[in-house]
Amino acid sequence: MHSYRLISIDISKLVRESLKSVSLSTREKERCKNFFSLGIICWLLNRKVESTVDWIKKKFFKKQSVAEGNQKALIAGLEYCESNEIFSTSFIVDQVDSVDMGKGVYAYINGSTATAWGLICAAQNAKKTLFLGSYPITPATNILQELTLYKQLDVITYQAEDEIAGVGTSIGAAFAGALAATSTSGPGIALKSEFINLAVMTELPLVVIDVQRGGPSTGLPTKTEQSDLLQVLWGRNGESPLVVLAAKTPSDCFYSAYEAARIACKYMTPVILLTDGYLANGSESWQIPKVEDLPSMITKYSVDITPENFQPYKRFTKTLARPWITPGTKNMEHCIGGLEKQDNGEVSSDGKNHHKMCNLRLQKVKNVALEIPFPDFYGKNNASILLLSWGSSFGAVRQATYNLIKKKYSVSHCHLKYLNPFFQHLDKILSAFKTILVIENNLGQLIVKIRSEFSVCTESFCEVRGRPIIVSDIEKKVKYLLKGK
Repeated sequence: MHSYRLISIDISKLVRESLKSVSLSTREKERCKNFFSLGIICWLLNRKVESTVDWIKKKFFKKQSVAEGNQKALIAGLEYCESNEIFSTSFIVDQVDSVDMGKGVYAYINGSTATAWGLICAAQNAKKTLFLGSYPITPATNILQELTLYKQLDVITYQAEDEIAGVGTSIGAAFAGALAATSTSGPGIALKSEFINLAVMTELPLVVIDVQRGGPSTGLPTKTEQSDLLQVLWGRNGESPLVVLAAKTPSDCFYSAYEAARIACKYMTPVILLTDGYLANGSESWQIPKVEDLPSMITKYSVDITPENFQPYKRFTKTLARPWITPGTKNMEHCIGGLEKQDNGEVSSDGKNHHKMCNLRLQKVKNVALEIPFPDFYGKNNASILLLSWGSSFGAVRQATYNLIKKKYSVSHCHLKYLNPFFQHLDKILSAFKTILVIENNLGQLIVKIRSEFSVCTESFCEVRGRPIIVSDIEKKVKYLLKGK
């Protein structure tokens, strides 16, 4: 591991000194700071600057003084590192591999924008209006703000007076036939829980986005955490099963939001998507996918719904989903609500019927497992330790696994995107390992669910410091466990 000392550099002063011979305005000299910083980065990564100099000449060919100033600032940053040794070491070129990004159109995207775009794309493919009922809360507000920009794509956003009203309007929109979503963070999930239960009982498609932050209560609004898992799994009264997904990277927020909407519509159930502050505010380069490559949002039923065979809670055999009929459709008028129903939609307080309906709603969620793909897995299936992660810890755990394997440690990594239900053969993956290290940015929540469903030996590595988990900390924990074996 490289060690670096903390330094304080007055870049503005250094840039002004390096540009004394160049005729530039004060504002133009300030803009040259970016190239001074780029020079520092080039030194740190041992990269040559000739191609950057050529780019500067082409970019600013109309104003030679600006081109000259940017070049001088770039070289000054490089030379400053060499003469002052501000870093104890630099990376060798071969250690920083070039990445083949592939051909396509790319966008620099953060998690909140990606989530919003995923919902828009899902609604467009489903030929539905997208409705978001939300209340501003850090760090989820950016999803609401992003979606307000796309009214031309049949997107309706509603800033409600509180969290409860936000999800309530979304349930109303889902009943009216829109692809409905609501966005919030941890405290908002607590407030929305009663209405989420209503969506479970009425069996309406609803996407609930939880951008997790430090808790409990107001907690650490601007810090990241993964501590809402148990709340979204079991934080409601009664038997209230629903689907839970977790995004792993900023760009994966797009695919996760799209998948959450697809499952919600296909299985007529609420789906909770977990992201967090680290993903919402983090950015990465993302190749914009082709629409035709995304899974279909149009659900094909084995039986056509007609006025003659329509019942509000009559279920399709494969998914156990009920029909999604727009209110007011001729000869298919119906009522739904929070009271228990029979299959035909009539209110029932019969105990046997309630037991039957609870099992049906649970089985419907379990059926989602039949189409969950194999988890993201790296390493050998007979390693000494399996690192198990979910959500935004993906990058740190994958890098730690890569580093440890390179050093000949017997380690593998499995990352879970679907947290309820699990991949249907997850038990076979886990049972192949003697020790499973569950890594989470909380005090141990996924490990509770793992232990409740599987008879496997688990260890826990947890942090709640308001920051992402660090690669080196994971490596230390793994080395400690292996030393004791």
